[in-house]
Amino acid sequence: MREESYLVVGGNQEGLVLQGKERVRNALESGSVSLVLKQVGDWAGYIQEAANALEQVVELARQNLQKEASSDGSLQQSDLAADPALFVNLLKAREFQQVMAVLLVQFLKSA
Repeated sequence: MREESYLVVGGNQEGLVLQGKERVRNALESGSVSLVLKQVGDWAGYIQEAANALEQVVELARQNLQKEASSDGSLQQSDLAADPALFVNLLKAREFQQVMAVLLVQFLKSA
């Protein structure tokens, strides 16, 4: 097995391009590209399922917030669809992750 370097030194970009072409050709000939694409397709399905499940959780949370708001008379509207980065930032927030981790552990213990 030969040692390979991915660092372009001294402007040897042609060598890197040739090496890349060789790897792509080998991957096509061996069928490994098809395997990778199948795996990506499988992951896309899992991601869609996770998004659907998360959507159900969000809907339940929205319903609970509406119930609380109707009892105290306050309800603020926010459109996360207009700014998906806001939702991603919520998922990345340490506090949110800690709450979700605790809920996951409790869920797993009850199984």
